[in-house]
Amino acid sequence: MRKPHTRLSRLTLAMLSTSLMAVTVPSLAAKKLEPKQDFDNASVIVKFKETAKKADRKQLMAQFGASFKDKNNDGVDDRFRHIAKGRLAELTVPRGLDARAMVERLKHNPHIEYAELNHRFYPSVIPNDPSYGQLWGMPKINAEQAWEMEMGSREVVVGVIDTGFDYTHPDLRDNIWVNPNEVPNNGIDDDGNGYIDDIHGISAINDNGNPQDTHYHGTHVAGTIGATGNNGSGVVGVNWNTAMVGCSFLGSQGGTTADGIQCIDYMVDLKNRGVNIRVLNNSWGGGAFSQALEDAITAANNADILFVAAAGNDAIDNDVNDSWPANHDVPNVMAIASTTRDDEMSYFSQWGLNTVDMGAPGSDVYSTIPGNDYNTLSGTSMATPPCGWRRGLDFGRRSDSDYGRCQEYPNVFWRPHCRIGRQNRDR
Repeated sequence: MRKPHTRLSRLTLAMLSTSLMAVTVPSLAAKKLEPKQDFDNASVIVKFKETAKKADRKQLMAQFGASFKDKNNDGVDDRFRHIAKGRLAELTVPRGLDARAMVERLKHNPHIEYAELNHRFYPSVIPNDPSYGQLWGMPKINAEQAWEMEMGSREVVVGVIDTGFDYTHPDLRDNIWVNPNEVPNNGIDDDGNGYIDDIHGISAINDNGNPQDTHYHGTHVAGTIGATGNNGSGVVGVNWNTAMVGCSFLGSQGGTTADGIQCIDYMVDLKNRGVNIRVLNNSWGGGAFSQALEDAITAANNADILFVAAAGNDAIDNDVNDSWPANHDVPNVMAIASTTRDDEMSYFSQWGLNTVDMGAPGSDVYSTIPGNDYNTLSGTSMATPPCGWRRGLDFGRRSDSDYGRCQEYPNVFWRPHCRIGRQNRDR
């Protein structure tokens, strides 16, 4: 569980009127649930010790009959090159060996700092009937007032780590990031980052440069973040103008921790190459605690990238039951709960006075889906973009803004609907 931050006490929360505290917190559950064990049995994640040389890593692979992606044969996993100084690796599990048994054996190896299962994550969405709705959430978060000051900027790049997105959608295509250092469809890795033709992002699932949506979840999230405004079509995102870069790691069977880390690695590398990525949207959850994922989030933190995460949809207290990745105790993590049209907590939303930062509209949210279409979905997935991408407006309006100064801006877009749990984080 995340370390407590400066916050309103439970007594103070209870005394607040509904006009000041729009989100109603459910009665706090004391029951701790057993974590679900859902993992990829074909791979595990390790972190090599600093003293482990290339020869040590090679010897370990031979000993276990394992391997990891290393095209240039430098002893570093190509997918995690920019995290933990290249010491992370996703190892294949040899046929006939159980992943849990392999992890236990690896833990005792002198060249391994830690070994863990490659847990699965899933979109944080609640299935809903395909009925069209209205953008009721925008007035709730004072979007109109915010737009009078700033409509976003294509100089601010936002990362969508999800199922991918439909970058051809008419309401999204003008706000999709284009890699200036890659020539489209020439079959060459022009910018030398390890991905061929990564014009709009990558797919960690397919390990290529095509972040096209494998589902519809990521396209829906992208629409709330940055559907083009004032174009006479469809919906509008929190940012009328932005540049969204995608990474697809969630598929029909969810997504693995390793693939999620690969997405973060890609975003950190882009930032290090001069792409102004300021925020990562993470509308997914599940799995279990992963030190490797926390190392990746820390790398994003060190690159000055905010990591906005869905609080989860199991209607439990995150202070009692850890929810990942929202509960990772890293300064750049912002966990988001879901609220309704009536400013109540959504029935499915998770909460936490110490572990959830904000709440935002997440019930019956209307947005883009693949195929030039629109639909209504519910979930903390849908609540994550409004609060997280309020930061995008700040970054577009002020060149010196960063996630460490969230509380210094005027009270636009920061209504009680975007408040729950920790009120004054030292960011």
